[in-house]
Amino acid sequence: MSNSEEQMGKVHLVVAADTPFTEIFIIDGQFRRVGKGLGNLEIDLPPGLYNVKFKSGSLIKQIPAILEQGNAEKVIRAPTMKFSSPAPFNDTLVTHEYHCEPAEELSRQVHANKGSGSQIFIFTRDLETKEPTDTMKGLSLHELSGRLLIDFSGIGKTGSKWVMKEGMNPWGGYTVSVTPGIYRLRVYISESQSLEQTIVACGGWQTQIFLKVADCIPGEPTRYPDLTDASIFMTELNVGYFYHNEEFRLTEIARQGLVNRRDVVPLRDVDRLLRGKFNNPMAGIYGAHLSLLSPEADIRLLDEVVNNLYRLIGDHPDVRALGIYLARMTGKTISITPYSVPPMLRSSWDIVVDETAIRPDLVPVESLAARVSDRLWGFTPWMVWQKPEELDTHRLIDKTESIGMDELTVKMSKVTVNRRMLRTVAQQAGLTPLEENLLSYMSDITDVNTRLESKAEPSNIVGSLPVVKGSPFVENFEQRKIVQKLGVPSSVASAAVESLMSKLERSGF
Repeated sequence: MSNSEEQMGKVHLVVAADTPFTEIFIIDGQFRRVGKGLGNLEIDLPPGLYNVKFKSGSLIKQIPAILEQGNAEKVIRAPTMKFSSPAPFNDTLVTHEYHCEPAEELSRQVHANKGSGSQIFIFTRDLETKEPTDTMKGLSLHELSGRLLIDFSGIGKTGSKWVMKEGMNPWGGYTVSVTPGIYRLRVYISESQSLEQTIVACGGWQTQIFLKVADCIPGEPTRYPDLTDASIFMTELNVGYFYHNEEFRLTEIARQGLVNRRDVVPLRDVDRLLRGKFNNPMAGIYGAHLSLLSPEADIRLLDEVVNNLYRLIGDHPDVRALGIYLARMTGKTISITPYSVPPMLRSSWDIVVDETAIRPDLVPVESLAARVSDRLWGFTPWMVWQKPEELDTHRLIDKTESIGMDELTVKMSKVTVNRRMLRTVAQQAGLTPLEENLLSYMSDITDVNTRLESKAEPSNIVGSLPVVKGSPFVENFEQRKIVQKLGVPSSVASAAVESLMSKLERSGF
């Protein structure tokens, strides 16, 4: 059969999603994916029964499609994809007018003056109760030093038009005028437990944070604003929030793409959003980080997006991380300001941590970024951490510079703790969680090389432990692999190695 005859027997399927960023998948009767698209998809398929799957954010819907012999074309339009979001949008799973309109109104008011040049707007709501509750309970804004700027508990506004009545899910909103800079948003859970994240306030912009009340801590009976699922936008000052605006909806879809680790927003559309009516910096930040999930990221376009972000909002820690990534990919040498403060996104932090293998001083060991690096909370796109003591020095040692590779290898090669002894050793030596993870990692490497030694002649001596040339022992102790494995900057890993060795020696191991 010729190609033209084979093509004549097929049906032209046209699939149209409700947004340009809705993913489309075509599954045949053998459960094989035969088509994939974003926003729209046209494909020629043999007659038969198919399943059309739509994915928007965390929401998935499926529609059966019967392609009959003799039909030239079949058109399928997606249903409205009502996904869940902390922000009140049109056509989401929980959309209430009494949330949408107050969010718009309160975002255009200033309720407290703590500086000038930028604003932070916070809107919280509880979608699981209709009892009147304080949706801002435990929420506070702090300077980088930890000094309290404002406690939101009990002061959330509801708007001039809307009064919380029986049968309504409670809400609260508040706008603070601040000096451009970096702040810490904190949720106080108990005397021993608080969660925090970085909030960046850019000059001439309002940072908008939407939170749902949820079970933040397993076992805690009280529910609090959930930082891990925050929906964050940015608009120019005096613009405010627009619940009916499609650009905000698409920005939220991009954020949820980071949650699901799926590149759902093409960079060309991210660049369009950056140049759009509202100039959407958070869409650019989300979209640029999403593009890194693709094995074939468009470096040229990513560079253009990053330059546009610098033009819009200046030196932002998450944009700076993208600059580090681009420099690494293109081989450029750039001047990088030390990362004393954590970025907002976990993917930004991963870039920074990886870079410290080359630039150990990039994250100073005494900095807030270093001190929270082994206190990260949950699996979330945001870098949320358990608040450290303000003068936390449990990790700090006199020698804070990076340990050289030879010294590091020698030190680690001397540890011969069996995995079954790890818990006992950790307790007796008084190890921190980071030190315990380091010891476990070292034990794994030692076990691997013990097995290798029995199968080959040693060709190299590292410290007191014979190893096979090219074995994982030598390879895995490269600085980059250590920081990637532990998930902390080189300065913190080096300090942990020193502290661990000291504790093991004092304990007789």
